[in-house]
Amino acid sequence: MKGKEKGITLIALVITIVILIILAAISINMILGDNGLINMTKEAKLRTEIEEARERLSLVLLDASMEKTINKEYNQNEFLDNFIKEREPNAYITEKGIELNGHLFDLDRSVPKLGIYTGELKGTISFSNQTWLGNGKATMQINTTAEEYQLQYRIGQDGEWNNIENGGTIPNLSHGDVIYGRLFDGTSNGKDEKSITLIDNIEPIINDIKVVNISDDNIIINVSASDGESGLAAEETYQYYLNNEDIPKEMTTNNRYQFTGLTPETKYTFKVDVLDNAGNRKSIETEATTIQKLAKVEETVTEGSYVDYVDDDGNAIKCAVLYGPENEKYSDYGIQLISIDTLYKYSLKVSGARTKSCKCIQWVSKWND
Repeated sequence: MKGKEKGITLIALVITIVILIILAAISINMILGDNGLINMTKEAKLRTEIEEARERLSLVLLDASMEKTINKEYNQNEFLDNFIKEREPNAYITEKGIELNGHLFDLDRSVPKLGIYTGELKGTISFSNQTWLGNGKATMQINTTAEEYQLQYRIGQDGEWNNIENGGTIPNLSHGDVIYGRLFDGTSNGKDEKSITLIDNIEPIINDIKVVNISDDNIIINVSASDGESGLAAEETYQYYLNNEDIPKEMTTNNRYQFTGLTPETKYTFKVDVLDNAGNRKSIETEATTIQKLAKVEETVTEGSYVDYVDDDGNAIKCAVLYGPENEKYSDYGIQLISIDTLYKYSLKVSGARTKSCKCIQWVSKWND
């Protein structure tokens, strides 16, 4: 009897083990199978992400449609691209539609309106680390989350596609270049495609501003500037303002400008705006004071009187008149600089212009008033 009972116990044990194995297989299938809990959770998460992306894009496109109704005169493609980038920076418009967080939808640009969901992208593309090299050229990094596709880029819509490693640097870019990236699957169609326009957003550099000449009624300003990104503007590079006025006195490509019609012995504020080809603007200001208006030589300037000599740097220096044309020995005016030891040949500043050549003939330690 004992042997028979032992056999029954072994059979029951085997049956129990088989049942447990079957139950385990069923449980594993319920969890890991195509219709298992994990896949169902993944699908639910995916549906939630798709609906969230759809809702966010739909709201942006609704706002764009309203803006289109208000503003009828606009470039449709440029307007929509800029509008979406401003409202939803993570969204991208591609040749296949509009994508947000790896989810691609059809796009009707004419309305604009979101179309049907066309699929989940197997990877996304992004651009980063825009770096200007200071010689009008720049580089940019291209990145992807995909592993099974070849990352490629091209410059311009008609450029050739080039293979590049994930995180690679695209060289030799210029302001306004449109850079395209795609995930290539070996066919004529990429799995994802994005583009970005390289924009110079760096202000020009103003190295210096100088007052190079001062008289009783005009002042000359000289500006030194450069731009290593898009370059200084081809037109209206320099805009000259007087005393914080809203309208510039002059817009020109000349980095030197003469402000005229000024009042003697008056302090003025001069502002210069420097522009580059991308529209970036840099401002700088300086101040200067016009000198006293000088009398005409023929009427009042005689030997022993004082005049203001203005040198090439715009400095007004008090000078003494040593002799004049009434002296038969000389046909011009001689002046003595009060504050300089060395004797030079200068032009005498009279009546707002240098009109006479004058030579210092001797040095005096002080000229008496």
